[in-house]
Amino acid sequence: MAVIVVLVLFINWRAAIVTAIFIPTVLAATFVGLYVIGYSLNVLSLFALILVLGLFVDDGIVIVEAIDAEKKKGVKGVKAVSNALNSVGLADVSGTVTTLLVFLPMAAISGILGEFIRLIPITVILALSLSLIIALTIVPLLSQIMLVGKTKSKSALSKTAHLIFYGFSDLILKLGKLTGSFVRFYLATPVLTIIVMVIALLSVALGINYAGMLKFSIFPTPKDTDSMLITISYPEQTSIDAAETIAIDAEAQIKQVASADIEKITYLRSNASSAIMIVDLTPVGTRDTAEVIAERLDDLFSQLDGADFKVELSSAGPPSSDYPFAMQIFSDDQEVLTLASAKLADFIKEYDLETNSVTDVKVDNLSLLAKIDGRRFVEVKARLSDSENSASLVELQDAVVAEYNENNLSDLGLTANSLEFDFGQESENLSSFGSALLAMLLALLIMYGLLVLQFNSFLQPFLVFLAIPFSFAGLFFGLYTTNNPLSFFVVIGMTGLIGIVVNNTIMLLDYANQMIKKRGVSERSNIRSCGC
Repeated sequence: MAVIVVLVLFINWRAAIVTAIFIPTVLAATFVGLYVIGYSLNVLSLFALILVLGLFVDDGIVIVEAIDAEKKKGVKGVKAVSNALNSVGLADVSGTVTTLLVFLPMAAISGILGEFIRLIPITVILALSLSLIIALTIVPLLSQIMLVGKTKSKSALSKTAHLIFYGFSDLILKLGKLTGSFVRFYLATPVLTIIVMVIALLSVALGINYAGMLKFSIFPTPKDTDSMLITISYPEQTSIDAAETIAIDAEAQIKQVASADIEKITYLRSNASSAIMIVDLTPVGTRDTAEVIAERLDDLFSQLDGADFKVELSSAGPPSSDYPFAMQIFSDDQEVLTLASAKLADFIKEYDLETNSVTDVKVDNLSLLAKIDGRRFVEVKARLSDSENSASLVELQDAVVAEYNENNLSDLGLTANSLEFDFGQESENLSSFGSALLAMLLALLIMYGLLVLQFNSFLQPFLVFLAIPFSFAGLFFGLYTTNNPLSFFVVIGMTGLIGIVVNNTIMLLDYANQMIKKRGVSERSNIRSCGC
């Protein structure tokens, strides 16, 4: 509905009707496509459709607006459609293909995370492909029927109707011309051009600065949710009756502290070693945020004896570990394991992380005979003040590797392959993102090659890529001010943003090139004219 309102205001109501038909047609075709390739509608596919809606609607808008512009010039019939497609068709195809390439690396993410999110890029790529086909076939037919040329207003009634239906779009055109005048003005003045460039570069530098201040968490805990998980860990040799008493008392205390905010409490598991409660909260908006409720429960549990309590908000990712950093030390010598684990535990405990801190370190398996692939090991684990900051795990790993090189390991009786790091699911997620990064670099190279073919230039594709960092200037600042980390969901949003920016820049460059060929004037003059 928002898209239709924007089109009514910015173009006209007839174009809005064409787009209103285009959007459900693409969605219906995507549903059919997902069914054919064996996928169903679920949370991920619907999330992907919401994400791609703002991307694929560009295909229809570009074609509709181009045909409308031709008809306003007085061109009629098939000629108007033909001129419009010749003008924006290639740029539209190129923009859509490059957006597909941006999302393609997400399909290459390996591991459990890759299997989990693979439906997102598949849905996006399918929807964008179908939207391009429909935009180049059905939309021109509908535009030919629905759109009319600009008519001269003669009577007072027709003038009033024009003001109602086209007044806002006329205002936008005037604002566009003012923008073009401003671009022409500062490009014609070298000093102003330098000032604008400096301001733009400073905005990018500011964005990079804020990016460095963000923490990285693949699946951060949400600020609010409709449920939370409470884990109760009992001391060793606790009887089942004693465990039940502790759990019942804890449940009563929870209801007393947050009775108005809780709908029900369900036990997921309960035995002599631990219990897990799922606490369903009342609807969002009728209570305090889940984060505030969790803080109240943490204060409550700090006063209860007999067990350890942990409160977690439900999130899209796996539950966080109490000790997210885990390092394995391999040796068959008990004395070597004892000395090395003590040394490394002290180093980790005293290490000063940039945006985090180590609150506790413990050594597991020292009194047990634990083996991996026939090799005995002990495990040094660290608890962090912010257990969700994935960047801190990598920082701590790098610090250990840098400090304990081959010579220092030899002094402890260890070899170069005696240390390994396994953060469980977090390690696999980090590895998956590494594979996606390599795939992204390959996609950028392919994208560059396609743009070279389109523009017949090795320089102009760099102009397209140059627009990408300028789009991040406000992104990182916004994440920082709203206290949101870099996460899986942010990466998806950034991927979509790159697609939009690249698409818009391709359209602008293609228009400039067309004007150069038609008018036979310099590139600088045509860049000035692109703003109007």
